[in-house]
Amino acid sequence: MKVLAINGSPKANGSTYSALRYMAERLAEAGIETEIINIGKGPVQGCTGCNGCDTSEDGMCVFKDDISAIAKKVNAADGLILGAPTYYGGIAGGAKSALDRLFYMGADLKGKPAAAITVARRSGGEDTFHQLNSYLTLSGAVIAPSTYWNVIHGNSGEEIMRDTEGLRILRCLCESMTWLLRMIEATKASVPLPEMKRDAWMNFIR
Repeated sequence: MKVLAINGSPKANGSTYSALRYMAERLAEAGIETEIINIGKGPVQGCTGCNGCDTSEDGMCVFKDDISAIAKKVNAADGLILGAPTYYGGIAGGAKSALDRLFYMGADLKGKPAAAITVARRSGGEDTFHQLNSYLTLSGAVIAPSTYWNVIHGNSGEEIMRDTEGLRILRCLCESMTWLLRMIEATKASVPLPEMKRDAWMNFIR
């Protein structure tokens, strides 16, 4: 089984990466492979809502950069972790643009275990955490639980390793993701996914 971890920080090897690496190490202890990829370190074209992905032959975005390749990795993975730092109480701009496009294309997470984590120096992490979770819930993912909000605190990779409660939250999160991955793998032949169709659209302005 393989989990894809997305690092939405402009700092490819900063505190968010350190938190994801810690999770990858815990998952590896359970025999689960994790690949960490970065989406926040360079300029990213935001989603324009053009619906070009609906009409393209491969269902991918019309903007030709790494986002379509990342979408294919998401679709191939057994689980997903979204990680982002807290910038002004929200997701960093580059990551927000990338995630908007990634999920507008329709990242295939139906029935897959997923989790969001964020890093904050001091406060604002819960808002970022809820923003990240919105992508997961709207894509049909099975949200892995932990013992508290998935926010770890520190201004560097070294500092977050001193947040003992935050590390415990991430460890519990990895344990629940491992359990979900194994449960889904063991029952997928006998317990089919529910049919989840988004085929009723309603605008509130007439």
